[in-house]
Amino acid sequence: MAHHFDFIENIGTKKGHWRLQVYVIRAWKEMHKTNYNEFNSIELILQDIKGSRIQASIGKPFLSRHGGSIKEFVMYVMNNFIVVDKKLMPKTTENKWSLNFSNGTTVQRVHQPGFPLEPFRFCGISELITVDPLDCSQLIDVIAEVVGKEEPRDITTVTRRPTKRMALKIQDLE
Repeated sequence: MAHHFDFIENIGTKKGHWRLQVYVIRAWKEMHKTNYNEFNSIELILQDIKGSRIQASIGKPFLSRHGGSIKEFVMYVMNNFIVVDKKLMPKTTENKWSLNFSNGTTVQRVHQPGFPLEPFRFCGISELITVDPLDCSQLIDVIAEVVGKEEPRDITTVTRRPTKRMALKIQDLE
């Protein structure tokens, strides 16, 4: 029996039910803005068979249900999201939309993936230098040699959290 899956490139708000077969390419915790000991959501980058990517968010109410079971570089069938325009969100993918998990969202691990995992999209340093303007929220993959570093500097985040910043000097391997 053939299964029908939607493509990420077709996602929009005109349809209410989406069925995706995707790899989780990236996963990270989005920290709470004022309480640094807890986090608000788990953010995911999903990639389908065509290589299209979209950001998905598992909000705090759904963390206990989905938060611990979803792993990077694993394929899942995911259903029933809330599709939102991510105008105000950092642009981690080129997709206009983002998916929010809801009460109806289901996630099922695929034990025999139907297409190969291709998690990286490498970008040369020369490409980064020539991009104007560089979108600092876009996730990129670079292979380079670290040839120098600055001393760590104390900084304060926009939420007034003290942290450190260290700049690395990298050199292209090409």
